[in-house]
Amino acid sequence: MVGNDNAGACSAGSVNQTTQPMMHVWLTLVSGGPLAPDPPALSEVQAANRLPVLTPPNATA
Repeated sequence: MVGNDNAGACSAGSVNQTTQPMMHVWLTLVSGGPLAPDPPALSEVQAANRLPVLTPPNATA
């Protein structure tokens, strides 16, 4: 788990590493379209609620 505290500093014992750039492609309708860099959380929840229910549920995700 990585993250910053309120001051923006890495927590004790952590190492800051640069990762490769990534792109998220939204396969459900979210605000801003499929390549939206950061859709609102409400838009993500609403999109997830429109997805079909898996039968049987995917227990390995």
